[in-house]
Formats: sequence, structure tokens, C-alpha cells
Amino acid sequence: MTRSFSVDPPYGTLVDAFLSFVDGRRPDSRKVTFVIQKEGRAGSQVWLWRDLVLAAKHVATGLETAGLAPGDVVMIGLPTGPDFIIAFVACLFARLLPCAVPIDVSVVSRAAPLSPHVQAAMRQFRPRAILTTEHVRGRLHGSPEAGHAMLLVPGELNAPIAMAVTPPSPDELCHIQLTSGSTSAPKAVALSHRAVVSNLHLFERQGSIDHEELSGLHWLPLFHDMGLISMLSVPYYNRDLVLMAPDQFILSPMGWLQAISQHRSRMSGAPNFALAYCVRRFRPELLVGVDLSCLDTLVLGAEQIHLETLRAFDATFAPYGFRRDAFLPCYGLAEVTLAATLPRPRPDMCLGSRVRWDTLTGEKGAAPQVVVGLGEALEGSKIEIRDDDGAVLPDGEHGEVFISSPSLMNGYYGDPRATEAVLRRGFYATGDRGYLRDGELFLIGRIKELIILRGRNYSPHEFEACAASSGKVATDRVAAFGVPDPDNGSEKLVLVIEPDNYNRLGELRQEIQALLRARFQFGASDICFVRKGVIPRTTSRKIQRGDCARLYRESVLPVHGDADPVLS
Repeated sequence: MTRSFSVDPPYGTLVDAFLSFVDGRRPDSRKVTFVIQKEGRAGSQVWLWRDLVLAAKHVATGLETAGLAPGDVVMIGLPTGPDFIIAFVACLFARLLPCAVPIDVSVVSRAAPLSPHVQAAMRQFRPRAILTTEHVRGRLHGSPEAGHAMLLVPGELNAPIAMAVTPPSPDELCHIQLTSGSTSAPKAVALSHRAVVSNLHLFERQGSIDHEELSGLHWLPLFHDMGLISMLSVPYYNRDLVLMAPDQFILSPMGWLQAISQHRSRMSGAPNFALAYCVRRFRPELLVGVDLSCLDTLVLGAEQIHLETLRAFDATFAPYGFRRDAFLPCYGLAEVTLAATLPRPRPDMCLGSRVRWDTLTGEKGAAPQVVVGLGEALEGSKIEIRDDDGAVLPDGEHGEVFISSPSLMNGYYGDPRATEAVLRRGFYATGDRGYLRDGELFLIGRIKELIILRGRNYSPHEFEACAASSGKVATDRVAAFGVPDPDNGSEKLVLVIEPDNYNRLGELRQEIQALLRARFQFGASDICFVRKGVIPRTTSRKIQRGDCARLYRESVLPVHGDADPVLS
């Protein structure tokens, strides 16, 4: 089948795209299926996009009646479901600035609804309102956490009159996206409609993805850029959508694959840890009758991608129809809306048609490091690798990744100093370390997380992958970082590990030290074992190595000793 793609986006703003569901420009049949787990069984709730948009028009009137004005920031703390979509679209219709945040909506949890991550963001830009559940509103009412923000519940804003919506200018702000804060405090990325629409369009265009023939199934949190933009891409291109809650995936990763098979979904996405988690939790009895041959595209992003994880996922699920051609590794950042690169299908790829890797030669006999390619810059974008002085480096040399893109943010909302620090003559300084080879980006790690040992820079991923090669530690359960070594004027290597089991930890420590010495010619100064869940993570499950290092330096990391009782 020959595919043709328009040069210009089909809609100038997200508002125009959503309005097309109710003004006769699109058929009424497109739907959203919400997967619901109840009493151990998977059910579903189906909404037409048309009905969600109509509901949003009424809630938009309610937001206006509540006293909110165009440009006001509104935090959305709602679980994955119809209320989230209605609230987000209603904010767009009322020309408010929605900002999706993680809020603990559990009716049994005693934890504070707003995490320190969200509280830090609130102090920064002081939202006018928080849209959340009735239960969370009760917990936040009168608390200092909420500040002066109005506490609103979408169901109570259903005004009798639908708002007469006029699409905004493409250059108006669309929404605010909080960064995950893996190496720093969260920042509020301000994105225009033009930036969002261009990213959706270029991703589809360069990825050669069919418009209306493709249905998407997503489980990533909607407060995360990959989850939100993936969700928004589906109505933008008039597709059917299946949504799962993130906690459903964590409880049952096989349920994700079951849902792909059941709904014949052709597109989904996941970070590296999710693929590794599926392999670890694989149970053949849960996949009886599952057929993954429908999955054409599995977008990989949000964190470092490991070749061994792709190989393990492919080997585990190929018997169920999974095709390695579905792998689509890419590089994405909230500051460029989402996608910055995409691989083009080529016959010379190493794993399927869109995955290849490069080998970084180690020094003094050290084992080489394998790095997965993340594709080429999106059309109209440019990637440069620069040294510490800002000079552009040639092909193959390592430095900081700079990006110029039509999807680039306006800046960090309410923080001109932080904006000025990263936007330089139309380029965004990512803080990531990598290199280009034949136009393809290879990412090594975060510059802020570099570990300096014996005068050489190392990425923490190198040590984490080495520890995981023992087969007794998952790559997403190791944090490697450096701590000051005043005696040598350098750093000492520390690994904090959540092992697969807690038997014979002394032997596991010796085994990992031997692997480190074989690869790098030195071991770690300290290897600490901790119970599962102790390693600090962001809301999108990225390891916060800086926080982990701080806990270690302050001697408050709850270390599990070799002789301690075995933990489950």
C-alpha cells in the first residue's frame, strides 16, 4: 500500500482537532476504551470521542463560571480515565493552561496527596486551581499543600450551557509539562499549540505511520510527556484509543500484552524498564491465545535503552507473534514537546528494521560498551554535539547534545533565568551526553551524572549494565554514582542495588566486583544492597542518582546488611 503524507499538519491547534469531532468534520464512530480491572478481571468502559468533547465544552463553561480566566494555570490531578480527558480538553477550550501532575488518589493511602515534586512546582508557578477527585479535595481542603488554589471536581463543573469555543492562535500556549526532575528540581515546560502540533505531525510523517488505520493502546502516566502526547496523538489523527492505568501495568504487565491482543492495537509505547519488567514477570499460562502480530509500532523512549533488554523481550514474546520490526527507539524530551529523533526503516539494521547499535571501545583492555541508536533528527530539526566551549564536534566525537526544533518550548514557565541557561540562539542545551554517527544519535548519559574516576569520565549506565550482567540484578534496580574522594582529588564509585533476592549477598557483592574489575580494571569502593523501592525515583520511574548519592553521603540510606534476615 502506498502512503502519502501531507506537508502541513491537518489542524493548526489541538482545540481545532478536538472541535472537529462535534462540528461534522469527522465521523462519530471513533472511540476511547478505558480498560478497568475489577475483582481481578479486566473490563472496559467505552466513550465516543464526540461525547468526551461535548462534555468538555460544558465543563469549560463551569471553569469560566468558577472565576478562572484565560492564561490561568490549572493543575490536573486525576487518574487515567474519562474525567482526565474531559478536564484537559475543557482547559484547552477555556484557554487555561493545564498541567497534569501525579496525585495520590487512593482512598486508603495515608501519604500526602501532593508529592514533594508537585509541591516544588506549585511554589514555582502558583496554580489558580487544582482539578482532582472529590476524595483528594477533602484531603487537601484547608491544608498548606494546596496553598490558595481552588479545589475543583470535574463532575461538579458540568454547566448546562456548552461553551462556544473559538480556536486560539497556534502561537498561544497550549499546556505546561512538568519535567521528571531526574537530576534536578522539576521545571515547568511551557509549550505552544504550534510546538505540540508540529511534533505530532512530524512524528507521524517521519515514522511513516498510517493515519486512521492505526489504533493506539497506552498505559503510561498521563502526567508524563510520553504518556500525554501519545494520548493526544490519537484523537489528533482520528484514531481509536485504548487506555490502561499505570498501576494496572505494574500489577500485571502481561495484562498490557493481553489488551494489545484483545483490541488488535497496532501501536503502543514503553520505556526500557517496562520491557525488562515484562520479561521478569513472564508467565506462559497468562498468555494463552495471545497474538501480538497486530503490533506494528512499539515506541521506546523516556530512558536509556539497553540492547540486552530488547533482545530478551524479542526472544520471550516472539513465540506470541511479536515482531522485532515493531521496535521504534527514539530520543525525546519535554522541552521539545516529546520526540526529537526517529529511526528510518533500513535493511542494514541489526535488530529488526529500525534498531542498530554502536560499540564504544574501552580503554586499556576494558570491555566495549554497546549503545543503541535513537534515529535521526525530525524533519526541520537539527542536532549538534558541542564541547565544553560550545564548539560543534565532528561525527563520532562525544559532547553535549543540542537541539533546534519547531517543537521547541517557549521556555520554563515563570523562570526566565532557567530558560536563559538552556536556550541558546534557537538551540536547547539538553544536558545529555552523546554523539552522532552518519546522522544517527547515540546517547551515553546525563552530563550531571558523569562519574569521574582516575581522570576519566564514565556514564553511570556503564556500571549499572555491568552489575546487571550478573543475571541477578535488573538494570532498573541499580544506581551508580560517584562520591567525593578528597585523598585522590577524584571520586569513588558507589553502587546501590535492589537485588532479585537477598540470599548470599556477600557472594553477589564479590561477583559484581569481579565483573567490574574485568571490564574496567577497578571495582567499586562500596556496593550497598537495599530493599526494593528504596532507590529514589521520579514519577516516571527514572532513577534519581543525585538523591541516592545524597542519602548515601548523609548516611541515611537504609542498607540491608549481608547478615540481615532475608527479605521477600
